[in-house]
Amino acid sequence: MLEKNPKGKRSKQNPGYTHQGFDNDRLFKALCDHIPGPDCRGCYTADEVQRDTRDTTNPEIHYGTIASGNTLVKDAAARDRIVADLGEDCICLEMEAAGLMNHFPCLVIRGICDYADSHKNDRWQRYASATAAAYTKELLAYVPAAEVKETKRALEVLQLVQRKIDSVQQTTVATKVATDSIRSDLRADNIKRWLCPPDPSTNANHARTLRHEGTGAWLLENPVFESWHSDLRRHLWLHGLAGCGKTVLSATVLDHLAKGNDGLTLSFFFDFSDTTKQTLDGMLRSLAFQLYQGGVGSAIHLDALFQAHQNGSDQPATKALSDIVFKMLVVQRKVSIILDALDESKPRDNVLLWIKDVVSRPELVHVQLLYTSRPESEFLRHIPPSIGEQNCLPLDKHAVNSDVRSWVIAQLA
Repeated sequence: MLEKNPKGKRSKQNPGYTHQGFDNDRLFKALCDHIPGPDCRGCYTADEVQRDTRDTTNPEIHYGTIASGNTLVKDAAARDRIVADLGEDCICLEMEAAGLMNHFPCLVIRGICDYADSHKNDRWQRYASATAAAYTKELLAYVPAAEVKETKRALEVLQLVQRKIDSVQQTTVATKVATDSIRSDLRADNIKRWLCPPDPSTNANHARTLRHEGTGAWLLENPVFESWHSDLRRHLWLHGLAGCGKTVLSATVLDHLAKGNDGLTLSFFFDFSDTTKQTLDGMLRSLAFQLYQGGVGSAIHLDALFQAHQNGSDQPATKALSDIVFKMLVVQRKVSIILDALDESKPRDNVLLWIKDVVSRPELVHVQLLYTSRPESEFLRHIPPSIGEQNCLPLDKHAVNSDVRSWVIAQLA
């Protein structure tokens, strides 16, 4: 090699590819650290390991175990500890072949240029690489060409490894998604047990069983309702006498909004027969949990309230629930809230004050309210001044009677 490339014997800046001389081959005891400097001229000669002088500069080929890792070893104590831990005939340490043998059957050939201690320098690197290259070339001359052709190319092996890595990554992502989903479900169960939110779906489902096909269409076609549905009105109060089908109409509105899939829809049905569905506190618990399940970016607020109350050991005050519902509403794009039978709430003043608060908040312009009740004096005194007479819709007696007549005929048929 040097005969064909004589310049490799020397270099202006770096040592050449030839043997660097026995004087530059110095092995120090493990406890002897390198004295700072470009070479070992400052290191104590007394700390050198005394070895027999070799009678030739020809390279020596060693066969044995190579310890491969991902960290460069430049400490004699660490080197000796690694060799001792391996418990095998470890002849050298390296870091470039780490993991390769797991996927690609190969023979690792290394040129030794230092003793993996603090005295490491680059003087022997070129000689070591030339020695490894020369030995590799000679070794390949003994490998049958047919076997080489049958051996998988490194590129094919690497591509296979990459596919396996991609598969592992996909599995990892899928596992994370599943784990996050389980964690989210567990957190939602904890929140639900803590809040004990009344379920509005039981009232809505019962109202649907009472609704005859085609009834309630007159409300959906009413210009006032249409303007509310198209965001031209923020709030709408439907009022009518007892037994005129207000709850059935609320369920009809819910189903109509669900078809449009426009924003988030929340609901609550006040109910004189269920004490958990009569108070502002119960309504807020229900709305908060609905926002937690269906809202975007709102769960973090309820999680914070849960943690602030000893992870569910303490119950939140109604004021705290109201504040958190407002925070959860603010981060939504569009929200429609259906509140049925305000006249069945206790005390009514609390619910009316909360509605006024929603109406007055500029940060909740994207929140629409539709609520129903009897036209009792308390509501007539507070609601129209709050939302405007034009947003108060008395239920059409003729249309309601037509709905009732249609239901009776269906029952008698």
